[in-house]
Amino acid sequence: MKFTKTFKIAINHKDDTKIGHTSDYYPLGVLLEKNGKKLADFPDTDAAIQAATYLSQKNAKETGYEYKEPELDTTYPEFSKFWFVFSLGKEETHTSSTDKTLDGSADLNNLQKLEMGKQFLEGIGWKDGSGASSVSIENAKVTEMRKEVELLKLPQLC
Repeated sequence: MKFTKTFKIAINHKDDTKIGHTSDYYPLGVLLEKNGKKLADFPDTDAAIQAATYLSQKNAKETGYEYKEPELDTTYPEFSKFWFVFSLGKEETHTSSTDKTLDGSADLNNLQKLEMGKQFLEGIGWKDGSGASSVSIENAKVTEMRKEVELLKLPQLC
């Protein structure tokens, strides 16, 4: 009797890290609002422009880019634009999956080897849906003989 059962083992792990930023010339109102202030919070537009210039210079130092001069609008100073880099944050994703494969074969030609095969299968957790072991050892010749005996009994019962 030959026994062959295949099990597969595969371990997959995936790490994704996304870090980003957005940088552009932002209008005065947008820059102030994203930093917690409004244009109306300042006594005049010049004070708001000074605050935005300060924020832009500070941002250049913090993010390591070269400071870019603001695009000042002389007609309507509230529409002036300032270069700024906003962080989009850091997003991390960790995914793991495990598939197992084990391949083996055995020549189970005597009762001791059959019993060892049964213990092996039970040891690796070969179970049916009820939780009980689904491993059983039967002699094929005995099974055939039992069938023949049952067939012989049928005419006697009638």
